[in-house]
Amino acid sequence: MHIKDLILGLDTSNYTTSAALVDRSDRVIADSRRLLVVKEGKRGLRQSEALFQHVNALPEIIDALCRQAASHGISSPAQRIAAVSVSSRPRPVEGSYMPCFLPGLHFGESMAHLLDVPCFVFSHQEGHIQALRREAGIDEAVPFMAFHMSGGTCELLLVQKEKLRILGGSKDISFGQLLDRTGVALGMRFPCGEAMDAIALQSPRPKRMHYKKIWMQDGWMQMAGLATAVQRDVEDGRPGEAVIPELFLQIAEALFAMAAWGRQQCGVNKLLLAGGVAASQTIKHYVTEYNKTGAVEILMPGGDAAKDNAIGIARLGRNKLWPSSPSASHN
Repeated sequence: MHIKDLILGLDTSNYTTSAALVDRSDRVIADSRRLLVVKEGKRGLRQSEALFQHVNALPEIIDALCRQAASHGISSPAQRIAAVSVSSRPRPVEGSYMPCFLPGLHFGESMAHLLDVPCFVFSHQEGHIQALRREAGIDEAVPFMAFHMSGGTCELLLVQKEKLRILGGSKDISFGQLLDRTGVALGMRFPCGEAMDAIALQSPRPKRMHYKKIWMQDGWMQMAGLATAVQRDVEDGRPGEAVIPELFLQIAEALFAMAAWGRQQCGVNKLLLAGGVAASQTIKHYVTEYNKTGAVEILMPGGDAAKDNAIGIARLGRNKLWPSSPSASHN
């Protein structure tokens, strides 16, 4: 008889199909992901296109997950799955909905029924934060701020245990959209963040801002005007090497201002950066400099754990099923 000690996590976001296995001690046993394909020159996918790609990708993702598990000596992971954990919507707020989450949700529910195990449902945003919480060394009982910055979300949150409260964010576009719109205008393939980050990382820090700083008031920002100004300059021939480094500096400085504002509102002095934009090495460089003198400690584990994945969703399911089980010291 097999011990049921694994949680299967599934996440079908707007641009990545993901699956993960974590064990009872919170170790990541397997992590499988596949980026959805966006045609060259396009700035994203229709929901119907994303849904179709997820349906086609899930069998391949699960196959890769099983092969990874086998490399850890787990030949029959299905027999050890104690629960399935899935993302069903972008954010844990009323009215949050995107069809792209349906393939993962329905596949997860079907797997849970077949295996006769519980199916836990969370939001994509909760998964992003949980994927990085442990890497940042934040205890489950300690309140902290999180800034979720991805292709479609730009929010400052107060996290108390597993409850999220919105403190501020963007009133129009996200940091990810600001970067992607600029990158596509420069002829880059969507999503553009990683390629733009490489350019910014190799460029000197801008000595002065060419554009007005990101507008901010009472914890809320607006960036559509900046995106329009940048796109107009690109169309007029301003090169990416001049535009891109400033955009990353603009984002970093906006984050620092939001961190200070958030601390005034809730008295918390830790801020975790989560979401795809939090994988930026350029922003991490600016954060490192800020942390030497800033009133808020900004935590940025970054890397692959910051990008869309099912690790956080699996970990949330693990906490739900085994709330008193201690975590391992490392993955």
